[in-house]
Amino acid sequence: MIRLTIDGQKIEASEETSILEAAISADIYIPAICAHPMLTPDGSCRLCLVE
Repeated sequence: MIRLTIDGQKIEASEETSILEAAISADIYIPAICAHPMLTPDGSCRLCLVE
């Protein structure tokens, strides 16, 4: 398990889980257009950029 802090909220996720998936499972909204299941991940818009 890894520990993450997203918007001040501490969560845990498995190492196989993406940051976006961990946020979604913790009910934390991160805008992510390219995460739509009908699209291939591009990452060029930087909309879901995290620090």
